[in-house]
Amino acid sequence: MIGREQDISAIRAYFDTAGVRGGALLVSGDAGVGKTAVLDRLAVQVNGALGLRAAGAQFGSEINHSTLNQLLFPLGD
Repeated sequence: MIGREQDISAIRAYFDTAGVRGGALLVSGDAGVGKTAVLDRLAVQVNGALGLRAAGAQFGSEINHSTLNQLLFPLGD
């Protein structure tokens, strides 16, 4: 991934310590800047961590806790 090494390194450093101290990571930015590509790259490289992802959508803005539901639904089992 060209030009995103610093972003990937920063997120990887977060995961190196998150297992000990816990935490949450929010990746935000304008549409089309490569957030999903960076997260897809890290999802394959970060072992031992459970990554939950959600995407905002206009239709869900009227529904309470829609993003929380999107995050936690796969963990239902």
